[in-house]
Amino acid sequence: MTAPTIETIENFKMGKQEAIESVYYTYKPTVLRFILSLIKDAEEAEAIFHNVFLKILRKRKDLDTEKGIQSYIFTISKNEVVDYFNHLNSDRKKAEDFYKN
Repeated sequence: MTAPTIETIENFKMGKQEAIESVYYTYKPTVLRFILSLIKDAEEAEAIFHNVFLKILRKRKDLDTEKGIQSYIFTISKNEVVDYFNHLNSDRKKAEDFYKN
């Protein structure tokens, strides 16, 4: 994976379609593998990746061009996986409570 150039990140921040696609396709394979290594479910990993990318798009104007976006993407990915597991745990507890009564 070759990191996007500063120019690509600037264009991404401005919402230019070509830059958005470049960032998406640059990071998708690596981030998807990272997420999949944690949750072991391909469909859920894909859904989480799309949530990550949507969050990045919404916050793109706040990106630090000099720092790049790789660590930002992986931090959001990790947080989304944590949220996913918290949600699963909450659902499991609700189901257990339901069947106890």
